[in-house]
Amino acid sequence: MSVLQLFSRLYPTLSPVLCDFLPPSDPPETSPLTELAKNRRLSGGSALSPVDATAPRWRADRPTLVVSSTSWTPDEDFELLLDALSAYERAVKAEIRSGRDRRRKVWVVISGKGPMREAFEREAERRRVAEGWASVGVGCVWLAVEDYPVLLGAWPPLPPSAVAALPC
Repeated sequence: MSVLQLFSRLYPTLSPVLCDFLPPSDPPETSPLTELAKNRRLSGGSALSPVDATAPRWRADRPTLVVSSTSWTPDEDFELLLDALSAYERAVKAEIRSGRDRRRKVWVVISGKGPMREAFEREAERRRVAEGWASVGVGCVWLAVEDYPVLLGAWPPLPPSAVAALPC
């Protein structure tokens, strides 16, 4: 399955507010993160190893993607994530006020089923409205195990220098 096929399946399950938050897409040509190349040969290819012109490529206007899975039980506290998203939104608004709007939108995708999901969705929506979230979008979806590599493959990998800097 391609990322475009995955989004074609997921898009109808997203809330209208989240659909408005994401860049417009036109499956199967585009998704909120990817698009099919328009040119026969993309930059980066050579005569010996051309880049596949039919493969999706990353959109310039894509949001940053944050993915998490959960069983939505009390031992998994997502309040910290909501606090971080609120702080990010405040930081973006401060940058906009100062004329330095360089930050990308953030789209959080959380997959899982469990008793705390509805409470989380209500709190995320409350914050979206009360704080005027324009740079943060949150969506809860169900992803099958085989969907994770497709979704995560829709995002460029970190460069080795960034991975080496991670404190693990």
